[in-house]
Amino acid sequence: MLILINVWPASKFVASRMKKLITIITVLGLYSSTNVFGQCSINLLFPVKISMTKFQVINSLNLLEDVYRIRSTPGSWNHPEYLNGDSVHKSEVNFEFKSHNCIKSEVRNVVSLGFADKRLYKMTLEIWFEPEEFNKCLENYNQILESLKKEFTYYSEFIVSDIENNEQMGEGVWLYKSEEEKHKDKFEEVSICYEFQYDTVFIDKLMTRVKTGSIDYYKLEISFVNLKGTKLERAESH
Repeated sequence: MLILINVWPASKFVASRMKKLITIITVLGLYSSTNVFGQCSINLLFPVKISMTKFQVINSLNLLEDVYRIRSTPGSWNHPEYLNGDSVHKSEVNFEFKSHNCIKSEVRNVVSLGFADKRLYKMTLEIWFEPEEFNKCLENYNQILESLKKEFTYYSEFIVSDIENNEQMGEGVWLYKSEEEKHKDKFEEVSICYEFQYDTVFIDKLMTRVKTGSIDYYKLEISFVNLKGTKLERAESH
């Protein structure tokens, strides 16, 4: 963004102040443009950061105007075998938001935050699109994926399938900062995928709902997991 300002002859002090003002405005303009055109890192996708305490997260979310329906679960104690008798407490915080600089969606946007011993280790963002908005869903997917690849340079593709029929419902990518990171127990991983869900109808004779051939919605999901600094290992990461 280029901003031109006419400055009348004045003292060196005034000229210096005006120069600083122009610099600040220009930087803010560039920052705004970066958000609008989709340079969306993990730090821009989520309003909180990994390793924050649950207390810090709740306070931070309540300061944001676009965040609503904040819900906190009490959680439960887990006793995985690899802890040899030790335990880890897992809980969640969920919320919705109205708008996002990185995402073009007007339907529903939900974030789920996972905590291990009251420290944030997992963040998942889900964005819903109407059946006729496939192109918008795909545009968001491709735009955010390209931004994530700049930070997480090693990646591999996967297929999203229906468990019952093994039918492909979508596709996605796992991303890591290195190939070695993928095989660690204490890994740092990003995943992004999109999928569709069929509409369903209730059949009286069967007393159950069955899928139609029509699409009910599309969903884009972005998840960031970082087990470093937690008791958790790969088997307990989800």
